[in-house]
Amino acid sequence: MHYPEAGNSRRTGGLGRGRRGEAGFSLIEILFICLLMGIVVGVAFLKIGNSVNTTRQRGALAIVKQKITYARELAISQQRNIRIEFNAPDQIRVVRINRPAGETVLEDVRLEGGMTFSKLPDKPETPDPWGGNGAVAFGGATSIRFRSGDGALIDQNDVFVNGRVFLAHNNGATETAGVVSVFGPTGRIRSYRLVGTTWNY
Repeated sequence: MHYPEAGNSRRTGGLGRGRRGEAGFSLIEILFICLLMGIVVGVAFLKIGNSVNTTRQRGALAIVKQKITYARELAISQQRNIRIEFNAPDQIRVVRINRPAGETVLEDVRLEGGMTFSKLPDKPETPDPWGGNGAVAFGGATSIRFRSGDGALIDQNDVFVNGRVFLAHNNGATETAGVVSVFGPTGRIRSYRLVGTTWNY
């Protein structure tokens, strides 16, 4: 009986053919895979960026609306005039007007994430078209407060005043635009987000 030797050429040739059949990716295939991975990563970063902007917008709107609502509720529950201030670029202050005299600062907060009081140009009119065109727009009022007892919003002359507070990121990103509006006689407070070219409640 004949046993092939360890160095048999046929056997060696078989192993050699197996190695050649298991060759890796070509350079073009690797470049194509890298390109696909780059596209996927780019799309993911774009979506993450939009998500972050949306989160900032919603957070800032929630803070502004909550502080305005808080001021109105205090005016009703504590039977005191409550002044609310919007100081550029991003500060909200709630102040109780004490009796017989003096004031107490109840809240002093700033918007986070680069959000500021800002109105982006060339955007559609909001559903509540009052107050004016500024970032913080309450007509000609130099001071606004919620009136003791009924929570109506009034100006320095005790006259009803309507207004709006516009918000946007300080980089001007359109998807961060929002607005909070107040209807003076009833103290009704609403917030809207700009989605495309539409203000959504």
